Amino acid sequence: MDDLLAVPDDVLSVVFTRLISIDPEAVVVISTVSRRFLQITLNDHENLWRVATQSCDCKGNIPQNTSARHWYLHHCRYVRLWKQNYSITTLKGHQAGIITVHVPQPRKFYSFNSGPQTFDERTIVSVSTTPENSIKVWNQHPNGDWNLRSTAQLSHLFKNWAAVSFSNSFPICAVAQEKSVIIYDLMTSAPAGVFTDALSTVTCVQMVDNLVVFGGYDKVVRVHNATNFLTIRTFTEHKGTIWSVCLDINLGIVLSGDEGGIVYVHDLWNGNLKFTLEGHTDSTISIHIMKNHPIIVTTSYDHSVRLWDIQSGALLHTLNGHTDIVLAASSFANMIVSGGRDGVIRIWDCQTGNCVSTLEASTRDIKSIKMCSDKIIVGSYDCQVRVYQLHSTNIQTVEEERQKTSCSVM
Repeated sequence: MDDLLAVPDDVLSVVFTRLISIDPEAVVVISTVSRRFLQITLNDHENLWRVATQSCDCKGNIPQNTSARHWYLHHCRYVRLWKQNYSITTLKGHQAGIITVHVPQPRKFYSFNSGPQTFDERTIVSVSTTPENSIKVWNQHPNGDWNLRSTAQLSHLFKNWAAVSFSNSFPICAVAQEKSVIIYDLMTSAPAGVFTDALSTVTCVQMVDNLVVFGGYDKVVRVHNATNFLTIRTFTEHKGTIWSVCLDINLGIVLSGDEGGIVYVHDLWNGNLKFTLEGHTDSTISIHIMKNHPIIVTTSYDHSVRLWDIQSGALLHTLNGHTDIVLAASSFANMIVSGGRDGVIRIWDCQTGNCVSTLEASTRDIKSIKMCSDKIIVGSYDCQVRVYQLHSTNIQTVEEERQKTSCSVM
């Protein structure tokens, strides 16, 4: 039983901030026995994670800086827990394959249909494909159980959607359907607008804040403003069907991958082509930008995951191990998780390129995946959402941590 379940997040955050400056070793020990404290240390203080993990050199040697050393040891313990200390919960209710899983940013809003709503790290949103076309919201109870909160049945509005992306300001989402992209507001249960300038089927879409980027069979990448519906950019360099897009407003870049495996990286603000990422031998299916590292993650039909330097476009690592198409990737801290048609979830270290753990998904065709501080959420074509929940129950002394970590990384 986690004795810290009843303690408010803001109180735990203050305790953590003070404790890390006084006794970093205590943070490691408490995080080992309390899942709530683990969430605080990993989720609310990723800047400290970044300092620790980036202090490690390319060979994986433990940093000498005291604070960074403790955090790096904490990371290695986290990796080991993913090897053996997790449980799997299956969320059932969809009647069609899952194409998107999403974890909303913490926020509160008022829904005309459901009244006051709150979303936090214990909320999951899942989207099913045709013919069901539904969006379900799941909540995790403090005791760990998951319950279905609400369902938006949208088959009467959308007949054949190909992709769905949620804005940071959830519950706004962008839906790619045939030759159009529809902006839908789950709060009002009504479309907020539509983009119809695509000349052929739209295959991929991403929404970030009020910007929407999409591409498809017409080989054109389009960036629109979802507030005033103006066109921001149009990119026409692709030679084949576009299967993946990614937008980072803070970095000011737009990425898009096509059936030839090439990823184009454009400057969002001036429209110039910065560089291309060339290495995949088949279609690039997904593109992901790591939050705390300058790394682009791409997955492909060629069964590989590749890591690229976000500044130069240089290839950093080719991650091999999947035996079929890799359809999705996500990350947290310096961990990358990937999945695809082989039904295996692989966890990688972005600095070494090594696979640190594999999880059995017990199904094929993992279409969407999301990694958070203490869980991995997987959506697949078998109509189910699976939650891999990390549990911190093994009590170990800091000296034991140091000895085991030194043996594993030196």
